[in-house]
Amino acid sequence: GQTRVNIPTPEGLPLHAFLWDDGVMTDLGTLGGPMSIAWDINNAGQVTGESDTASGEFHAFLYGDGAMKDLGTLGGGSSEGWDINNAGQVVGSSTSAFFWDAAGGMVDLQTQVAPGSDATLQAAVAINDGGFIAVNGYNGGGEFRAFLLTPIPPGTPSISIRWPSRM
Repeated sequence: GQTRVNIPTPEGLPLHAFLWDDGVMTDLGTLGGPMSIAWDINNAGQVTGESDTASGEFHAFLYGDGAMKDLGTLGGGSSEGWDINNAGQVVGSSTSAFFWDAAGGMVDLQTQVAPGSDATLQAAVAINDGGFIAVNGYNGGGEFRAFLLTPIPPGTPSISIRWPSRM
């Protein structure tokens, strides 16, 4: 089996992400800086996490086929990849919660919320194989909450439902 592991380097320097595959440890490397951290792995052995870049920023990465890919940011200086599903889709956080896939790159999930919603999305923390995404953020009252984002097939008309406020 496979798993992801974070281990200090032999010199005692920052952590490096490793892939353990049938007794073989593979250092996943970095994006040019001294550290990488693996947060999740899918059934294909693809890993997501975060790594220092040469400029000192943290960026989300996708490791697969022996290479670490920089997933970029939503315009800020940092991003973290928190979860990956078996389709290779990554979710995480940057200046907002994000979704990444090979076809469309990084998408700010806040831009995908129905108009009129009072949710402010902070970090996408999980994605399943159906594309449902668990996100942390704030409601209109400033309360920290969990949200479930449900994929809508292209071409499907959407409606926005506002729930009454709790008393």
